[in-house]
Amino acid sequence: MNASPVTGVSERTGRPGLQALVRRRPLIAYFVLAYLGTWLVFAPVVLSQRGLGLLSIPNALGIILFFASAYTGPFAAAFIVSRATGGPGSTRELWRSILRWRVGMGWYLLVILGYPLIFLAGIAAMGGEVPTTSVAATNLAELR
Repeated sequence: MNASPVTGVSERTGRPGLQALVRRRPLIAYFVLAYLGTWLVFAPVVLSQRGLGLLSIPNALGIILFFASAYTGPFAAAFIVSRATGGPGSTRELWRSILRWRVGMGWYLLVILGYPLIFLAGIAAMGGEVPTTSVAATNLAELR
């Protein structure tokens, strides 16, 4: 679908395209896409036996999806908004800025590994039980 670069309106349908919408409101688009991307990855965990019990997935996959959901939504949203607002060269520039080392390796490791380590420390403090499991099971039992 071709859109006019001036108005952002599709030549075929006469309606604003998604790219034009992202260009007009990039910050709102980023947050909507980040939340959407996060929940798309996290939804199987919520629906799994550890959540609502509607879907059966292996525990290892659930943990991987849980941790991945924290990073995939914002990361993908950054590239989508960057591409929509700045064109193809903007994604290359975003990669360059991500890979450019500005602080020591320890700080990068803290950001990447800190979240999972804090989560695992919380599980250890709770005696090995993930607190959301019992809450979800209680709420589901009350709905029935």
